[in-house]
Amino acid sequence: METTSDVTIQKVYVTGGGIGLPGLVECIQNNLNIPVENFNPFLNISYNPRVFTSEYISQIAPYAGV
Repeated sequence: METTSDVTIQKVYVTGGGIGLPGLVECIQNNLNIPVENFNPFLNISYNPRVFTSEYISQIAPYAGV
């Protein structure tokens, strides 16, 4: 079966523990020639800073999107 599409990928989001690998995002971006960003599932979610520090949220964000 063969399929075609006129849809093109315009951006790639990466998530998971591999985000911490130095140069990973840049390598993917250079090979695909499209923008690549770290996915942050907490970007538009509010949280209580007395319960979770911003450092903690930044630390767990790559894993929360998986």
